[in-house]
Order: sequence, then structure tokens, then C-alpha cells
Amino acid sequence: MSASIFDELEKVYPDIINIMPDDVFNTHEFMLVLVREHQELYVQALIEYSQHEQPSQMVIGQIVEILKKRDDLVTYLRSEAIENVFEKSHDFEVWQKVRRHG
Repeated sequence: MSASIFDELEKVYPDIINIMPDDVFNTHEFMLVLVREHQELYVQALIEYSQHEQPSQMVIGQIVEILKKRDDLVTYLRSEAIENVFEKSHDFEVWQKVRRHG
């Protein structure tokens, strides 16, 4: 595979952020839209980490690391505790869409 699956995922970040209904959202909300809109890419990412004890957490961690670098799309605001899909409380990043001028 020439490009990483995470490179492919990053290409859809702008679309996902545009779909987000609110200007401020958390990583959990971002992931719900990503999985709904690009399930095949998310599954491929999970497969890359399938031998890891917590593949979903590893994939989310990679996605967040890339999102943190995309200051053209979002601004990191804070971290807050949210219950995840496994009913465990975790800290999720809170983001704000970058307003485009022009």
C-alpha cells in the first residue's frame, strides 16, 4: 500500500468538518460522522491495528494526532470527559471549526 490509510482518512477531514452541525464539536462526534460517511476507510484503519489490544483507541489516537495538525480546519479548545461507545468515560478533545474569510 503506497499511501497510509490515515493519509486517505485525512483527505476526508474537510468534508466531515463541513457536515458537523455545530461549530464546536468533540472527537466522539467527529468519529460518529467519519464512521457513518466513510465506514470503509475506518474499517481499513481498524484492520491495520487489529493485532493491538485496543484497535479502536489506537485508530482514534492516530486520527486525533492528524486533526491536531490541521489548524486550517479546526482549533483545539479543551479536553472533556465523555462516555464512549464502550460506556467508559474518556477524555475527548473539543474542537472549533476555523472560520473561513472571503
